[in-house]
Amino acid sequence: MIGNWKRTALEGLKTTLTRGANRTDRGHEEEITRLQAKIGELVVERDFWPRPSIAERGSEAKFD
Repeated sequence: MIGNWKRTALEGLKTTLTRGANRTDRGHEEEITRLQAKIGELVVERDFWPRPSIAERGSEAKFD
């Protein structure tokens, strides 16, 4: 009887861990996609705005 319980528990544990791993992978994929979109947005924004000339840099915070 205890052997059956142990076998059932181990099978259930395998199923639970597998389902949890799949959910986590999807969550990571969605987060990666969202972050890649944000990176693209920031690159476009950075390339759009001109950098100040050397003369202007002295009065503002350094960029490098």
